[in-house]
Amino acid sequence: MEVHAGEGGDDSKIFVQQLFDAYQRCARKRNLTFEWLDDGDGYAEAAILGAGAQHFRQEAGGHCVQRIPPTERNGRRQTSMVSVAVLPLQEHPPQLNLADVEITAQRGHGRGGQNQNKVASACRVIHRLSGLMVFVNGRDFHRNKARALQVLAERLEARHHQAHNARENAMRQQQIGYGGRGNKIRTYNFFHDLAVDHRTGHKVHNLQSVMAGDIDLLWES
Repeated sequence: MEVHAGEGGDDSKIFVQQLFDAYQRCARKRNLTFEWLDDGDGYAEAAILGAGAQHFRQEAGGHCVQRIPPTERNGRRQTSMVSVAVLPLQEHPPQLNLADVEITAQRGHGRGGQNQNKVASACRVIHRLSGLMVFVNGRDFHRNKARALQVLAERLEARHHQAHNARENAMRQQQIGYGGRGNKIRTYNFFHDLAVDHRTGHKVHNLQSVMAGDIDLLWES
């Protein structure tokens, strides 16, 4: 799962992290594994694993938030957009020749607390032959290494099979769009304490519960 900032400047970037946190809470409530991979300025990525993880595919598309931004001092209302892409991990990823891979441990950044930022727990893997690089953040180096190698193997497989790569890129672009309002699937209206899914028509008149992890109330069963 990838969450990207769109229209709305700083508030869009803030909502990326808030929506990402809501996904993590939702995954935990459904007894799924939520592996945070990386985040940055207006971007967050995670792997969601377990029976029922496929339901998160319903989150793909544009998400609209209407509110007074947390950073707004003059009470001005704003509409911002974030985009979500949900791409499946292969159950049996292609094999990777470790002799062709450079693996480096380094300090993490962002989430995880000061310990993560001081300890070399993040993992960067580089495929020497192609130059492809994958970086996975987190507290557990061995878990980060395993995930980085899986992602690298899948990217190499995609490069070797252009048709697969084209389908994946088309899927990501279709889901993310261009960060505008034209492809919105969901609106979070803080003024009316309302979340609505424009595809299903499902509404939740308790936005706090949705942001606390009850996003699945908006899903098709």
